[in-house]
Amino acid sequence: MKSDNSPVEYTCPKINQVIRFLKSIAWDENDKDEKDFCDECQDILNIMEEIRQDNEKLRQWGNDEYKHREKLGSCPKRVAM
Repeated sequence: MKSDNSPVEYTCPKINQVIRFLKSIAWDENDKDEKDFCDECQDILNIMEEIRQDNEKLRQWGNDEYKHREKLGSCPKRVAM
């Protein structure tokens, strides 16, 4: 597994939990109100997948920045003028 310096745990399990919950609801497609709500839940599922992708990009960016900083070593102290 690749190294990860993120201060938070992976969010995919939490996103998966929300998606599983939404998919487990037994919607009555014949009830207009429930069908409308079901359609809104599909929008939520899509947003959760976007959040998953954005979190991965952010995590990768943070790890890349960390590695870059490690290569540079410690920053020199500012000189008082």
